Amino acid sequence: TKVWGMGLNSDSQIGFHRSRQDRTKGYEYILEPSPVPLPLEKPQETRVLQVSCGRAHSLVMTDNEGVFSLGNNAYGQCGRNIVDSEIYSGSHIIHRIEGLDSKVVEVMFNIFVPFNVCDSEIVEENYLGTLNKDLP
Repeated sequence: TKVWGMGLNSDSQIGFHRSRQDRTKGYEYILEPSPVPLPLEKPQETRVLQVSCGRAHSLVMTDNEGVFSLGNNAYGQCGRNIVDSEIYSGSHIIHRIEGLDSKVVEVMFNIFVPFNVCDSEIVEENYLGTLNKDLP
């Protein structure tokens, strides 16, 4: 396992963790460090370089397989299409962010908005799910 997490998980921002009492549901609070299963193609060859978390979503940057996002995507902030009425609690979705022109060298959140810092630009994935490149 490459990433472990604990804490509030109401929007699956720490991934899906199946309840022992009801196998169809996930935990909204993770009370001890628990593995976050990333969909890595080459897990033995891939290293996690950085993790950044917002209030309801997380970013995981790897050395060879890009950046993954988890959690609430109501405004496209996880870099994927918005799905009306999507339920984030108990979600199994871990999204690999694609379409960046250069290699990501850093990921960060301010409480609600994720940023990917690439070799030659800063990319903000804003509330509309669009990419704003070359920010000052």
